[in-house]
Amino acid sequence: KTVSPPSRRRIQRVGRYAPLALQIHVRRKLPSGKPGELEPLPVVLRHVLEGLQATLLAQSGGGEESREDLHRFAVQRLVTGRPVDSALGIMTFMRVPDEVVYAGMAEGLAAIEREVASRGSDDDRVCLRYILHARTGDLPRRWSNGVMDAGRPAGMALQDFVDLPDSVTAGLRAPHVAALRLYTSAA
Repeated sequence: KTVSPPSRRRIQRVGRYAPLALQIHVRRKLPSGKPGELEPLPVVLRHVLEGLQATLLAQSGGGEESREDLHRFAVQRLVTGRPVDSALGIMTFMRVPDEVVYAGMAEGLAAIEREVASRGSDDDRVCLRYILHARTGDLPRRWSNGVMDAGRPAGMALQDFVDLPDSVTAGLRAPHVAALRLYTSAA
């Protein structure tokens, strides 16, 4: 079931606050310590991310392999949307009733399995089965983007990914990690 677009009244009500979403400007300090010009937040974020990439490259030794790894995650383009979409939220943007999304969130892994079983491709089902029930290294198939989990320690199960320090710090549970692994796979 899909939801009709938000009413004009709702857009007008939210629209009062929406311009704030993407019109934030930041004044960075110049190397001299003096305040610089006001710049849009997306521009500043791009500079910060590029600086972080350079730092990571320097810390990793800067070898060719490190350069390739960083290139995979390089910021090519920072995409921002319409402020009204940001203010209305993702469920309005997806045009899915809130109740459906919250019910799926409450079901966790079962909802993901059901969605992939009903709407996914054969490759989606293979990837999800591997992510949920296999261990790293159990799926040697070469996909268009390489072999899944190549370079990871063999034998990691879903719970091992959930227990990683980054997952724990981010408060991720098994459904979150499974969704992230699925959507960053060939599926």
